[in-house]
Amino acid sequence: MKWILQCLVLLCFGDVALSHFQVPGLPIVVLPEYTAHGIKNVTRKGTEAFLYLGLPYVKPPVRFEKPEPLTITPLSFLKLKEAKQWKPACHQVVDVYPSTNTSEDCLYLNIFTPTKVGLKDLPVFVFIHGGGYSYGYTQAYGYEYFVDNFISQNIIMVTLQYRLAHFGFFATRDHVINGNFAHFDQLEALKYIKRNIKAFGGDPNKITLSGHSAGSTSTHALSLSPKTKDLYNQEIHIAGSNYALWGIASEMVFNHSELIGTQVGCAQANTLERKKCLQKVDYKKFWEARVQLGLPDFVPDKIDIIYWSANFDNDFFGGKTLDELQAAAPKRRAMYGVDFGEGLLETIITDNPITNVFSKSRGAYVYENRTLANAEKIREVLLQMLTDPKFNSTTQNVIVDRIFAYYNIGIGANATDPLHYWYKLTEVRNIHT
Repeated sequence: MKWILQCLVLLCFGDVALSHFQVPGLPIVVLPEYTAHGIKNVTRKGTEAFLYLGLPYVKPPVRFEKPEPLTITPLSFLKLKEAKQWKPACHQVVDVYPSTNTSEDCLYLNIFTPTKVGLKDLPVFVFIHGGGYSYGYTQAYGYEYFVDNFISQNIIMVTLQYRLAHFGFFATRDHVINGNFAHFDQLEALKYIKRNIKAFGGDPNKITLSGHSAGSTSTHALSLSPKTKDLYNQEIHIAGSNYALWGIASEMVFNHSELIGTQVGCAQANTLERKKCLQKVDYKKFWEARVQLGLPDFVPDKIDIIYWSANFDNDFFGGKTLDELQAAAPKRRAMYGVDFGEGLLETIITDNPITNVFSKSRGAYVYENRTLANAEKIREVLLQMLTDPKFNSTTQNVIVDRIFAYYNIGIGANATDPLHYWYKLTEVRNIHT
């Protein structure tokens, strides 16, 4: 099959070998980097699409280094990439997806397109998955929903993976290990999309970037970085902003990196030597270190609930503060929203390990005990959010009282519902998430 495809490309398109194009009627796209051979799929609702699964957008990453672009030579397009299966997820919190195949070689994206090529290039929707910067992968989202809701509307869909947890954000204060590797991964994915999406029938000047939760804060981070200026046109933020304390938390990242580095046996004063040591550590030891230190997957009882996130560096963020970055950011059309019911992640304990990664560390209730939620519990949650030193106790209580009044907590006929305070706790948790 490989030699047949290569002959087809050479015979039909030999004079424009380095052009970007899709072979009409087939899930075959020729790019300067390689030729991608995908699959044709029909969803249960009958929507047809070409699926290109597991397209490499950079070289396999080197631990604690920025990603490197793929090498392009005059004959690179002859390399056949079978894009028919999901690639391994990036290493992540081990008890979330215990049966998932993970790897450090995980920087791949997926592109879903209509099967019929029109006269006009189509708009493109890029989605970054969430997961508290510590878990998540593209296969978990699948393709059926995207195909039925986007491809059916003649919108090309792209999903991507990026490094997680320590592999995505480990950093030293002197930036010998810079951190922000996840965002550099996402940046390279955007460059790849901008460069190649036309071959898939997409319009490189109509790219919408979106994400959920940590994917939303990633979208915000990318919108702030000077490096993304011309890579996309508009953005949709779903339940996440870097104005949340956990979005860009430099001190948390530096302190936690030092703690984990020491626990895995790399505490060298010389950070270059420490980096070399960390690059040799078996990846499983980073997870074992968490168990040895008695650390839950997510920080309990604090508003900055995650250990790993971005830090303000001189590279991705150009050495600027959040407000400075926001003031200088390109003006793009943007939409903001929340996920309906996302507060459930932190208010109910279930048998599902995905929902429990937050709830177990946040004092949530098992299903049978939901009636135990009360006004004091909600007040406690709200006070955890009011961490700014300018809020003295009097101001905090005034703010909490106003929130109670706004959300009708304990007010009206619904307050007699045994689950009233649990419902309101979920609503308040949505503010936080």
